[in-house]
Amino acid sequence: MSDDGLVWKAVREGSFDGRLSFLEAELDDGYLIEFGLEQNEDGILECHSFSLYWPETKVLPTNAITSRTFQLLGFGRLLTSARKAYPEWGDVVTEVYEEIEVEKLLKDWTAMGPVQIPDEQYAALAWMYEKYVLAGNGQPIAELSKYMNSDRPTISTRVAEARNRGLLSKPKHGAFGGQLTAKGKKVLGFDIKQPTKGKKK
Repeated sequence: MSDDGLVWKAVREGSFDGRLSFLEAELDDGYLIEFGLEQNEDGILECHSFSLYWPETKVLPTNAITSRTFQLLGFGRLLTSARKAYPEWGDVVTEVYEEIEVEKLLKDWTAMGPVQIPDEQYAALAWMYEKYVLAGNGQPIAELSKYMNSDRPTISTRVAEARNRGLLSKPKHGAFGGQLTAKGKKVLGFDIKQPTKGKKK
């Protein structure tokens, strides 16, 4: 929820990486507003579309839209709120795409056979390990064991190898913990921060 109480959600298709993407929120009177935002060459989010409409699932409103509605709407305030929500959704979309790639790499692990496992697979393991730690899970090895359908000693050895390769940091306090390192992010191709500046065609 934003500071002004509006709850923005992504609608339609949108990457939230500078390209045109759409956000929707419900106003106090039940009307929905939608902004289409895109970065210009200077990285500034510009409004390319705006909609005010009544949800189809609700009965018709008691008050129709009039010129007074727009006078009271506070367009500038709403636009500012939507602009703040845009990069937050960029983080959400980025994490979703990252997780899809990580899951693919971990799934491919078992199909690799006895060959030398590349850094990319261990970096994916480190990414998932960090996710479990961030979620407050006190047994990330056990969770990884379930996820990868492998025994705990094997997963523990793989996590140790990820640390040895500099892909997962070592815990400074306690027996578990750690984060995907800068090297790990680079191996996975996740080192480029979103949103990118300027328009993408």
